[in-house]
Amino acid sequence: MNILCLSLICIVLTNCNAVKTVAIAGADQSKKTTRLHIAGTVKQTSQYCGGARPTREMEDKLSTPVPYPGKNFYIRAGKINDLKAEIVKDFTTDQEGNFSFDLPQGVYAIILEEQLHEINAKDYKNKDCEVDENCLSDWWKKPYYLLEIKDQNIDSLNFIFNHRCFLSTDVPCISYKGVMPH
Repeated sequence: MNILCLSLICIVLTNCNAVKTVAIAGADQSKKTTRLHIAGTVKQTSQYCGGARPTREMEDKLSTPVPYPGKNFYIRAGKINDLKAEIVKDFTTDQEGNFSFDLPQGVYAIILEEQLHEINAKDYKNKDCEVDENCLSDWWKKPYYLLEIKDQNIDSLNFIFNHRCFLSTDVPCISYKGVMPH
C-alpha cells in the first residue's frame, strides 16, 4: 500500500513540474513574438535644375517637403546591410507618403532598393554622371535607417529625400556632371 501511494505521489509531482515548465516556456515564447506597430512618413524635396533664375517662391516650393508615394524599403535584422541576412519585411509608401508595419522587438536595418544586392559603381557611371566609389561602398554597408524596437509602438518615423537634378536614384554618392540647361 505504501509503495502504491508513493508511486502515485511521484506521478502527480512529475506531472505538476511538466505543466509548470510548459507554461513558463509558453509565456516566454509569447513575449518574444509580440509585434509592435511602426509607422511614419516619407517626403521629398527637389533642387532647381537650371534655366532662368528662379523666383523666391519657386525655390521655396522646391525645398518644401511633399509626399513621396511608391518609395520601396526593405528590412534586414541587424545593424548593418548584410547580404547573408534575409529580408524580414518590405514596405512601400502610399499616395500620401505614409507607411506602417508590425515587427517584433529587435534591431533592424532599413535599406533602400539599391542596397538589396551588392552595389557596383559601373551601374551608375555614364558620360554625365560621376561616382565616388569609396562613398558608394561605405553608403551601401550602412542602413538607410537603424530601427531599434524596444517595448512600445513607434509612430513618428520621418524620412526626407532630396532629389538632385537629372539623377533618377536616391543613392547619395553620384554627381551629375553633364550640361545644364540655360
